[in-house]
Amino acid sequence: MINEANLVFTAARSPEAYEGARKSLIDAGVNSALLDCSDSHQLSNSGQKDRIGNCFTWIKADSTFQGLLQALQEFDERVYIGDMPPKRRKAEQSKTKFIGSVKVSKKQDSELTQEWFNLEIPLNPDLVAIIGNKGSGKSALSDIIALAGNTRHHDKFSFLKINRFRDRKTKFASHFEASLLWLDNVASECELDKDPDPTAVERVKHLPQSYLEELCNELGTGESSTFDSELRKIIYSHVPEADRLGKASMNDLLVFKVAEIETALEAIRKEL
Repeated sequence: MINEANLVFTAARSPEAYEGARKSLIDAGVNSALLDCSDSHQLSNSGQKDRIGNCFTWIKADSTFQGLLQALQEFDERVYIGDMPPKRRKAEQSKTKFIGSVKVSKKQDSELTQEWFNLEIPLNPDLVAIIGNKGSGKSALSDIIALAGNTRHHDKFSFLKINRFRDRKTKFASHFEASLLWLDNVASECELDKDPDPTAVERVKHLPQSYLEELCNELGTGESSTFDSELRKIIYSHVPEADRLGKASMNDLLVFKVAEIETALEAIRKEL
């Protein structure tokens, strides 16, 4: 009977009790798509204590029947039992690092009659993939998000460049502005015809296709200065603050450490 069902329901008192109940199903070799649907008689914010179960079921999907079907296909990846899923907790604790939505609109004083952008797209704090046919706006959206996030690779844009949307004759880009609304409700705004402020903090890392092609071509010819530079930036970002010794970059840190080693070697050579 369990195997003929899509979902099995329980009312667990804790995540540990839930895991124990699910393990029993797994050990028995039957359907283990178990959801905690607490036998609460009151809402959790009502002040009443008449709650039989103490944990909650989170499903990462659209709140539709299709979303529920998707969760069934990837149960372990999309169902979490507990007060707060780890990714949601991380987003709550780091609201300045997660984008809540992206908005693109025509400037109020624009006289452009053509329709290009008028959108506001919510983003979730987990993986976001932009898919679509060629010419459907994937590069446009990613370039705009990167521009509003002060990317350092704006010269590699494939849509927001001189011979396309920023064409000096049509000047389409000058009629539009965009903003990123972060989870802390602070907006990062930009005009589509303006490059990011070089002194501003880079809040969005952007790897345009042309930039990746440049890296790959360098690797193919044996000249990988750009790749090496990016790799050093990534490594340095993971070096603990105390181990950076006050140096501003990986290169500075390496020069300092190598100088220390050379000094020690020279002292040993003199002693020998």
